[in-house]
Amino acid sequence: MRLGIDFGTTRTVVAVSDRGNYPLVSFRDERGTWIEWFTSRIAASDGAIAFGHHADALRGHPEAWHLTSIKRLLAHSAPDTPIDIPGVGAIGLLDLLGRYLASLASELRSDSTNVTVGKRERLEAMISVPANANSNQRFITLEAFKLAGFDVIGMINEPSAAGVEYAHRFVRNPESPRQKEYLAVYDLGGGTFDAAAIRIAGMRHEIVSSEGVERLGGDDFDQILFDMVVHELGDADLATESIATLVDEVRDRKEALNPNTRKLLIDATVAGADCDEVVVQVGDFYERCSPLVDQSIGCLERVLERLPDVEEVDGVLPKSVATIYLVGGSSTFPLVSRVLRERYGRRVQRSPYPHGAV
Repeated sequence: MRLGIDFGTTRTVVAVSDRGNYPLVSFRDERGTWIEWFTSRIAASDGAIAFGHHADALRGHPEAWHLTSIKRLLAHSAPDTPIDIPGVGAIGLLDLLGRYLASLASELRSDSTNVTVGKRERLEAMISVPANANSNQRFITLEAFKLAGFDVIGMINEPSAAGVEYAHRFVRNPESPRQKEYLAVYDLGGGTFDAAAIRIAGMRHEIVSSEGVERLGGDDFDQILFDMVVHELGDADLATESIATLVDEVRDRKEALNPNTRKLLIDATVAGADCDEVVVQVGDFYERCSPLVDQSIGCLERVLERLPDVEEVDGVLPKSVATIYLVGGSSTFPLVSRVLRERYGRRVQRSPYPHGAV
């Protein structure tokens, strides 16, 4: 079976190549709910390590250890960098990532997905990575997939993958002339941001300019909201396991935001606080997140400035650019769409499946 895999900071998304279509693989979690991703979470309890949805089921467990963003460790860690897991011991980063991906392969071969994979069927994988990923991150990712038993047939930058998705979805006639020569990709994930300008010629495309921010994504929005909640709790003494549970609560509330939300109600009892809930004004939250969104837009505009025959892009999208294409799970954050549309008007388009586009 041939697969496209985006190993994300918080979610790993898998698509199956099927006669030109790329349906997403759905996984059944511990509650029996079907979800179109495999959680990028590692947890440990009672001396045993759990991965994906099994790790997700340990959220709120008072004695469980959690690692929610192993991808963020790859850029500045060696393959043998030890990860200390309480009750288990130290495991090298490459080994731990390989075990996580082996659990993904095991899930694909089990009856807990919407695809049927034979026990001996090869799992051929095309892997997408951030455009700004360094050689160390690419090496560890590639080796971990091989350790997990995947036959890696290639590695592609995430903006390139988004360009492929856009071309297959929106370029109807590969031979027809296009008035707009470029596509601008705005890729905001859980932990990284990439911007790229892609030249589209029929079904062919090439990256002309790209730039990324290594640590900018949904995790950073979560941290801002978490800090606001902790500030409201005042001098509450939070235990380590309570902090992890509160982080999960904050992330859930943030992901439930919609453009009409005015207040966020955070359940403070999960952190053992005396009060039942903390109220955060969405306007205040967005104000604190705005510098991060501005940083991403600055990155995007530097990419656009490097296009041929472009002199000015500040708040104006060059005429040769068809659209700004939003991909990545965090591009659904309402503030992102609002700021981009205020700046560039209608020439902003979100992928129908932003978390699975790459």
